[in-house]
Amino acid sequence: MSYQAHIKDTEYKFNLTDSVSILESAISQGINLPYGCRNGDCGGCKCNVSSGVLIDNDGHTIESLTDVLLCQSFANSDIVLDIPGFDNSIKIRNYLAKIIKLDKHNNTAIMQIQIPNTQTFNHLPGQFIEINAAGVTRSYSIANIANDNKIIELHIRHYLNGFFSSKVWNDYKVGSVIKFKAPLGNFTLQSTQNPLLMVCTGTGFAPINSLLQHMLQIGSTRSVHLIWGNYEEDDFYCLDYLEQYKKLNLKLSLCANKVQDATTFSSLLVTQVISQEYNDLSNYEVYACGNPNMINDIRNLTTNELNLNKNNFFCDSFN
Repeated sequence: MSYQAHIKDTEYKFNLTDSVSILESAISQGINLPYGCRNGDCGGCKCNVSSGVLIDNDGHTIESLTDVLLCQSFANSDIVLDIPGFDNSIKIRNYLAKIIKLDKHNNTAIMQIQIPNTQTFNHLPGQFIEINAAGVTRSYSIANIANDNKIIELHIRHYLNGFFSSKVWNDYKVGSVIKFKAPLGNFTLQSTQNPLLMVCTGTGFAPINSLLQHMLQIGSTRSVHLIWGNYEEDDFYCLDYLEQYKKLNLKLSLCANKVQDATTFSSLLVTQVISQEYNDLSNYEVYACGNPNMINDIRNLTTNELNLNKNNFFCDSFN
């Protein structure tokens, strides 16, 4: 059966069938819905469905239309998706780019790639690219804002036996060519004056850095509290980037499980910092980026205990 999806408060619509997930249907038609892993683990594609009938992989009706995993859901009627701040203004395209910089900081690589002058490229702060290497795809957030030089910066954590990160560590060099699709995702800053709580772990700092660069570019006066967590102090990288953000109305909290320098780092978990610092987030927007468990913990804490409006929680889940 064929149906149609409409994204609430926008002109965007796309076609659906009961045999292809809502997420895959959208992506195939150039509709840039937020997502991460595509297999139901990360929660990056969760959204509310305002109306319609959905079924799961087994053909059973999905009773709750709140926080629906679009990668695991299928339409059984026309539906309306509620995705606050959705933006599909920049079309997804395939690109080739050369590596122009590859620096390694402990277990994180800072890789810059440049798109040829023959191609146009633009993206929104907070979006990501999907790299295709030997038929295997991996997603990485863009760590900088759009620029005339068409340079994209990526922050890549090295994992033992990690397919793409091993290539970055062992095979790629300056001049190597990368094939990717972009821009993807809707982890973008909303156009309000609400105070901001930004929380990240590991290389979840990459899209947060892009958002902060954007705020600096537009001269934003919004209050922002950045909480960045890692396992060890040495897992932090690009701390020099933070110097430029002193021009913003920024508060910074750096957290590590193993702390030696207690003057710079806190041994609290990122969720413990939030609980300690806040008792009411009703007028805030929260941007969380990192591992799925952390994001779920922050979502539950902020919306269930600290009065955050669920529509003001934005996340980019790294699986």
